[in-house]
Amino acid sequence: MDPVWAVTKFQIPQSLPTHLPRPRLYELLEEQTRSKLTLLLAPAGFGKTTLIGGWAKQRSGSAGWISLDKSDNDPVRFWGCIVKVLAVLSADLSKGCKATCTRLHCLQLRFCRLN
Repeated sequence: MDPVWAVTKFQIPQSLPTHLPRPRLYELLEEQTRSKLTLLLAPAGFGKTTLIGGWAKQRSGSAGWISLDKSDNDPVRFWGCIVKVLAVLSADLSKGCKATCTRLHCLQLRFCRLN
């Protein structure tokens, strides 16, 4: 069984009872699901996590979540988290990512041996 931190790392944060749904912003985010990449940029404390968490919970499609911290700065760990989320969302996506992560891990080991 995963440690508690590993389980909570992949859970969409709970909304506070005072949370106001933002249907217009949810609609804008939903439109962006057709894009390859969408970045949501705002200063700390402006509600990015609350907005994305609320949108992810109310949408009809799948949504994955990873809460990142400084230990995820390691490429192998970071991509391992991505693979774990993709495995929940789609077995096909997960297979391709696992192969890529294996190659990335091998490259990292070779790089460490060279230095």
